[in-house]
Amino acid sequence: MRILIFGAGVIGSLYGALLAEAGYDVSVYARGRRLESLTQDGLLYKRKSKIRRASVNILSRLEAKDCYDLILLTVRENQLHAALEELRQNVSPTIVTMVNSLETYDSWEALCGAGRIIPAENIRGPILLISTEADTVWPSAEQAGQIVSRLEQNGFPYEIKSLTYEHVSHFAIPMRRNTWLLKLLFQSERQFPEACAAERADLSQQAVAFVRDHW
Repeated sequence: MRILIFGAGVIGSLYGALLAEAGYDVSVYARGRRLESLTQDGLLYKRKSKIRRASVNILSRLEAKDCYDLILLTVRENQLHAALEELRQNVSPTIVTMVNSLETYDSWEALCGAGRIIPAENIRGPILLISTEADTVWPSAEQAGQIVSRLEQNGFPYEIKSLTYEHVSHFAIPMRRNTWLLKLLFQSERQFPEACAAERADLSQQAVAFVRDHW
């Protein structure tokens, strides 16, 4: 399976590293300073106290005929429309949006083409949700519950796995740099540093295991 990560921020980089570690053919599309960094150093991540370089392809442009089985769209909300318009020119059939937004699927498909974005209840496969009770940026635990309820009400036939953590902050993914900033921004990171670290490690392990088991 060929997978494109469209957007090389924190979320895109994490999924790129995890999917590559699980054995998939992963490409990461980046721009600007992030592209320069990835071109020079590669996609670096931390695993068991060691810094590793993910086996991914770094792209500076997206060719119209370069077809991927799956595109993970991991840009910021203010970049979403431009990204969808760019993807309209590409032949890849399936886009998974990983953006917090109140806009509708119909408005997005008007930009990128009909039938390419997967609504949650129409996903044909198992779903992993990750949230935290300590999220002070976005009510992720509450919304994860709402997603589960919507899927179950629509008779979703596949496995739904929802991981809800107690202490880790909104930035629940493993971080290699600027970990001091987490403690500055989030009270839970200051009060429960060991618990937060343990939950991050568990999150990473379970995400990789879920991908390996189902993909």
